[in-house]
Amino acid sequence: MEKMTCWEFKKCGRDGANKANACPAYTTHNGHSCWRVAGTMCGGKVQGTFAEKYSNCMECDYYGYIKSNTMAPVKGVRPAFNRVSQNVDIRTNHS
Repeated sequence: MEKMTCWEFKKCGRDGANKANACPAYTTHNGHSCWRVAGTMCGGKVQGTFAEKYSNCMECDYYGYIKSNTMAPVKGVRPAFNRVSQNVDIRTNHS
């Protein structure tokens, strides 16, 4: 099953049919990673940079749709994350 693009899912009308109104996500990441692209339209207004909008994107129904349809468990991520966290704790506590 092919994943829907963000403009198909959200029905925002910025699908590239009108080049002047095309969403930046239309030409970037094939419309499947709109949260990575600055200047996308969401909630009727243009969003900011990745850092400014990412927390809102994590609550978006399209973000959830993509993550639930593409995320597979990655072996070794949890142990690596734990090691990095421990190193940060050690450095923080010894400063």
